[in-house]
Amino acid sequence: MPYYRQEYYSAIQRMLELTDNILLQDKMPIDDKHNVGARILRHGLAVSAFALLEKYTRSIFDAMVNDMNNSTLLYHEFPDRLRKFISVDAIGGLNNTLYFIKDDLAKFAFVDTHLPRLSGYASSTPTYTAFGFSSSGSNVGHDDIKKGFAAFGLTDAWGKMSLIASDIGGGTLSLENEFRGLARARHMSAHEPASNIPTTTLQSHLKAAILLGITIDILASDLGGAIRNCGKKADLPIVVSAVAHSYRFLDEQIDGSWLERASAAGRGVKRLPDKDMAVQSALQRKSSSHIVVRDAASFPRELIR
Repeated sequence: MPYYRQEYYSAIQRMLELTDNILLQDKMPIDDKHNVGARILRHGLAVSAFALLEKYTRSIFDAMVNDMNNSTLLYHEFPDRLRKFISVDAIGGLNNTLYFIKDDLAKFAFVDTHLPRLSGYASSTPTYTAFGFSSSGSNVGHDDIKKGFAAFGLTDAWGKMSLIASDIGGGTLSLENEFRGLARARHMSAHEPASNIPTTTLQSHLKAAILLGITIDILASDLGGAIRNCGKKADLPIVVSAVAHSYRFLDEQIDGSWLERASAAGRGVKRLPDKDMAVQSALQRKSSSHIVVRDAASFPRELIR
């Protein structure tokens, strides 16, 4: 499980709630001084949301690579592209991360912690790192996510994530375009302070951030598990192409109760009085399906597992 999962959804949900605050909403006349402050606050949320998504995505790839530490396949049995991700790209990623650390003592601590881990791929009990993900530049780009999954043998990652989004009730024409839109909003907010992101547009970006986090997490979790459980080098391409996903849903009801479903549009199998009880009930099931929390409109808002 990515260490940053719960914090991510909690923070994005809080941002969505804040967009309803009058301090973030424009008012007439359009040149009212209040609107300057509202615009600045919206810019801040756009930058923060993208930074949160970057951190969450990196933690997801960390978790996927950690899954491979228990793989029955050894480093030399992996395809060239994956070995490059683990070794060559990781060296570049480590150096890139080090470049953005300005304090010398912090640099020493970073190298002392992570350099031994980087060389762990060659040991008798190998450990792998995800430094090869988004190994250059300061921001995670849409192409980094595509290339990251491709290193594990998965083609058309964005298309597969769009299908997952549709499966869980967050259908979108192109999840890749949603990511690009959020990235543009972040860039504009960080570098063009006179620009404006309307409240409704910001809300759309925040909902997209939730959907992006859920779909990247689900795809990486199931892919990492499939590679970990693959017993033969020759079977790996087939195993990767056959990765499947299963879900259970916890849907908020208008009366405040929560309905557990075994499929996105299926009938409810259990009704609980509050979210915490619904989550615990779902986690106690023997099923290893992903647990997706949805709002009263059946839009995904959190991934539990």
